Amino acid sequence: MRIASCPIWRLTWCAVVSAAAGCAGPVAAPPAGRPGIDILLKPETVPIQGLVPPHATLDALLRTYDLTGDAVNRLVGTVRPVFDPRRLRAAQPFELVRTLDGGIRRFAYEIDTAPPACWSRWISPPAS
Repeated sequence: MRIASCPIWRLTWCAVVSAAAGCAGPVAAPPAGRPGIDILLKPETVPIQGLVPPHATLDALLRTYDLTGDAVNRLVGTVRPVFDPRRLRAAQPFELVRTLDGGIRRFAYEIDTAPPACWSRWISPPAS
């Protein structure tokens, strides 16, 4: 009988490996915090909902929300194969989630009564 196929040898080997893994030393306790105190995180995005104004283009609509020119151009280029951005209809709802640095996290526009066309690609300004 080979040693490796012996169940007792396997059990002994597992015990040795487990013991060696536990010999790394004591695990440090997590730093003491102040229980009951929440950590306030700064928001990373700004959600915006609205209706398309009369005679608006997608480009002009997006630029009114302090988005970078690069982010606007990339979104318009992204939607163009699916939807003609010049055909925005007034009074149609839209949702925009912009990042604090002027990028676009999400844009949804209700083309008609069908579910909204939604683009959720991370479109942010180039790193400076």
